[in-house]
Amino acid sequence: MMRLLVSSLTAGADPLNPAAPFYRNQYEAFHRTVRQLLDSDVATGREAASVDTGSAAVQLLALYEGLQLQGMLRQGLDVLAAFRTATTELRRGWALRGPVAGGGLDGVYDL
Repeated sequence: MMRLLVSSLTAGADPLNPAAPFYRNQYEAFHRTVRQLLDSDVATGREAASVDTGSAAVQLLALYEGLQLQGMLRQGLDVLAAFRTATTELRRGWALRGPVAGGGLDGVYDL
C-alpha cells in the first residue's frame, strides 16, 4: 500500500499529467478529513481546546508520510509503533503549548 501511495505522487506532482487533478483532489479531501476528525476530537474533549487543528492536521500528515517513506527504506522499522510514540508526543505538545503567536518557530529553526 505504501508503495502504491508513493508511486501516485509522480502523477500528482506533474501538472502536465492528466491524472494530477484527481490525485491532488483526493489528497486535499484526505487532509480535510484529518482536520475534521481533529475538530471533532477538540469538540468532544479528546484534544485540548487550544489545538490548532489546521496545524495539527499538517503535522499528523507529515508524520504519517515520513514514516511511510522510512518504512520502505529502513529495514526493521515498526511503523505502527513509531506512529503511536510520535503521536503521543505530538498530542502532549499540543495540550501543553496552546496557541503559538504567528505559528512561529523558535530558536535555531527560525527562517
